[in-house]
Amino acid sequence: MRIDFPKTEQIPDLKQLWQRVFGDSDAFLDSFFALGFSPDHCLCAMEENQLLGAMYWLDHSCRDRKIAYLYAVATAPEARGQGVCRNLTQQARQVLTRQGYAGIVLVPAEPGLFAMYEKLGFAPSSGVKEIACLSGKTPLSLRALGSAEYNSLRNSLLPEDSAELEAQTLAFLASQAEFFTGEGWVLAAYRQKSTLTGLEYLGDSDLLPGILNALGCTQGSFRIPGTTRNFAMFAPLVPGEKSPVHLGFAFD
Repeated sequence: MRIDFPKTEQIPDLKQLWQRVFGDSDAFLDSFFALGFSPDHCLCAMEENQLLGAMYWLDHSCRDRKIAYLYAVATAPEARGQGVCRNLTQQARQVLTRQGYAGIVLVPAEPGLFAMYEKLGFAPSSGVKEIACLSGKTPLSLRALGSAEYNSLRNSLLPEDSAELEAQTLAFLASQAEFFTGEGWVLAAYRQKSTLTGLEYLGDSDLLPGILNALGCTQGSFRIPGTTRNFAMFAPLVPGEKSPVHLGFAFD
């Protein structure tokens, strides 16, 4: 098994593997590979000319140190049980250490994967609280905003020692979400008909029904900082590095 950075001509194979494993749309993949992907932020597992697996990372920072968010770790169905994820993760730790990252975060796609990643040196870190609610009777005053202003407001409202988004990561998020703000709060979300999915909300949760009303949605779900359930895992790459208190996005 050979682990290496991908070549440009491998992008169609990477997209095909991603779709086989995760089932995302062509539009989503086109957006990611246009905005979130770069060859030096991806590792491939190869056996001769066959792509066995791949992983990507998105840049964050915490306490002015670079943090890599491992994303879309995929193993071809026929290659599972052969140590593909383990080999990719071990190589990623070496590569990211050389590139000056202080730590790695990831979000397991399902609860059963926490145990697997613990065996690879990760520990549960920042949690999350999820709130579901219905629209209120009175709309809240709000406005839409661009990604740069959103990021600035987000950083001002984050809990101390949280993960902040770097430019390429923010650009990819902006392709998937709308940004809104009001008095003392900020929201990244997407709408599907009358349902709002809040990817991250920072502010007073009592305002959420009014936000739903203002955005023309009847119901919504929101992720906010909290400890209700395990969300992310962290592995330090330098001695003594602590995990972010709050990660924020799973980009799911």
